[in-house]
Amino acid sequence: MGLYNFNREKLNIPGLIGGLMVIYLVLFMEPWWVLRAVGEDPSFYAYISPFKIDIGIMGRTVDIPLLKYVVISGLLTYLWIGITSVIASLFPSRNFSRPLLGFRALIITLSIFITLYIGLRVARNYVDVTLPLIGTETLVMTIPYQDANIVITTPVEAYLTQAYYLMLVASILIAIGKIIIWRK
Repeated sequence: MGLYNFNREKLNIPGLIGGLMVIYLVLFMEPWWVLRAVGEDPSFYAYISPFKIDIGIMGRTVDIPLLKYVVISGLLTYLWIGITSVIASLFPSRNFSRPLLGFRALIITLSIFITLYIGLRVARNYVDVTLPLIGTETLVMTIPYQDANIVITTPVEAYLTQAYYLMLVASILIAIGKIIIWRK
């Protein structure tokens, strides 16, 4: 099940497809989660994935040096997962293949969703801003200015992109590939 002959090797189809999908998604660097103000010229946006973090406010890109290292780390991690999954799937009967396939991609992909959820809750508690994880909401911010308060109201939308769901499918395929190798 899931293994086919390939030059006297058996090919691990789920692991191979999952690994190729991961490499494809890394190379095209699509965001996994989008948060933006609704409108033609949004006042802010955030495009987030482990290998792409692009945040802009009032037409200016937010540049946080630490995020560059997070992006490079995410890029290298997922590229490594994709490449090692392809190699392990092409040669599943070799001793080096067993540790190359694993549950890393699935764990990281799910933890990104959990991290977004926790980050939005922290923002709500510390900055008093409620941002949706998925869906639309009206953002209301009150900024004290001299003797008065400035109230800003902006409708926002947030959603997980197709790239996130594709990475989730790829991660599950790699996990299935790991289970197939375990069974042999």
